[in-house]
Parts: sequence; structure tokens; C-alpha cells
Amino acid sequence: MTDLAARYGRTPERRRRDRIIGVSVAVGIVLVMLAWVVWGGLADPRGTIDAQDTGSTRIDEHAIRIDFTVTVEPGTPVRCAVNAFDQNHTTVGWVELDVEPSDRWTTGQSVLVRTADEAIGGLVYRCWLR
Repeated sequence: MTDLAARYGRTPERRRRDRIIGVSVAVGIVLVMLAWVVWGGLADPRGTIDAQDTGSTRIDEHAIRIDFTVTVEPGTPVRCAVNAFDQNHTTVGWVELDVEPSDRWTTGQSVLVRTADEAIGGLVYRCWLR
């Protein structure tokens, strides 16, 4: 080894230490990612909720019926927010519906939404566990 290599830290001990640090950091990253996957994916016993719009029927100028399906683990109570919108896609009606636990994964739902103005359609905004 030359004096120049020693001066700038290019010794065999330094290379060995850098390799150990690199391997330690890589192992740490893998462990953190594995813990995140286990915590986020496997630790949730209740699963996910999926809501799918199936249609809407205009009742009159101030009411619309919104039809949708909810898919969730059987026996799980859910609440869904449903909104009605006008031709400018402005929300003109809103209702929250309690979906009772069922023995099936997917259930059909229908809700009447009263509106402040004439609605041309409606959507399930979001569903969550209650």
C-alpha cells in the first residue's frame, strides 16, 4: 500500500468496514420492508370494502334513487355516503346509508336521495366500517 492510498483512506480495513456497513444497511431495508408488508397486508383481519355503482333513476325534480353494490366480508357492518349531482357535476344531494351485516359477500343497495336541484345522476362517494 502506498502512502497516498493510506492518506485518503483506501486501506483494506476501510474496504472491509464499508462492505459490512453496506450489507447491514441492505439487511435493515429488507427487514423494514418485510415488516411493512406484514403490518399492512396480513394484519388487517377485516379486509377491504368495495362499492360499485349500478345505476340511478330520477324520481322527480327533487329526488333520485341510487343503486349500488357493496362487497365486504360477511357479517361486517358498513356505512356508505352517496351523492347526487346535477348537469354541472355539482353535488345537489347527499345521504349516508347504514348497510346492515349480511351473510353474503356482495349485497345490492338502493337509496333515495332528496336533492336541492334537479339531479341527473348519483354515485357512491365512499364506504367505511362502522
